[in-house]
Amino acid sequence: MKVVLDSNILVSAIEFGGKPDKILKHIISRKVVGYISEDIINEVLRILDRKFAYLPVRLVQIRNFLRAAFVVVIIGSIPRASRDPKDDHILAITNEQKIDFIITGDKDLLVLRQYRNVPIITVNDFLQKYET
Repeated sequence: MKVVLDSNILVSAIEFGGKPDKILKHIISRKVVGYISEDIINEVLRILDRKFAYLPVRLVQIRNFLRAAFVVVIIGSIPRASRDPKDDHILAITNEQKIDFIITGDKDLLVLRQYRNVPIITVNDFLQKYET
């Protein structure tokens, strides 16, 4: 199974654990293949820095971790598909790779329900499908 985690899911997993962390652990154990872009990595690091005041050394560790745990995808063109253009880079990964799910908590993405036949679902929806 191949997934893209939105930055909000990654921040939640790193900072709070819980259900988002369950998905991250599936990716770490290679039960699920996670795809990420440099845009997503940079967004995660920006949020951790601004909202949670992570030290620079910790941000470097997280960057290295994300690059090691996920398949980093080079994005070509970015579609104009979401009602918030800042979210379109998440969708762009599906232009480069065959993805099974985009997992997010972002309402601007969830409202689409799918992009290029890739379901856009919540953490709970994914865990229900994956763990049953």
